[in-house]
Amino acid sequence: MNKKIEAVWLTIERMAEIKGCSNRTVWRYIDKHSMHTEKRQVKIGSAKVIKTFVLPDPETLELEFSASIRQRLMPEEYLETVIPIGTRLVWSLLVYGYANVMDSGGVA
Repeated sequence: MNKKIEAVWLTIERMAEIKGCSNRTVWRYIDKHSMHTEKRQVKIGSAKVIKTFVLPDPETLELEFSASIRQRLMPEEYLETVIPIGTRLVWSLLVYGYANVMDSGGVA
């Protein structure tokens, strides 16, 4: 990462997972709170897939950080890009895949 990341974006599926709800509920939450979304093509295995990313509110981002620590997950698949939000260009990290992190004893 060369630039300072100003925003972390999550997939709809990850938002649903950390909030304990369905993807449809996440979409309703996005609509209700006028949250920013961004569609990007990503490579998963040998396939290219269009994923929708959402810029989470601070509370949801904190849930993501807590869940990642608890589940011992670290972002493994992500895009670094600049996304326009209003009149600003925001250096962003779009996370779409995670890897298990080994603890000091070698256990995942």
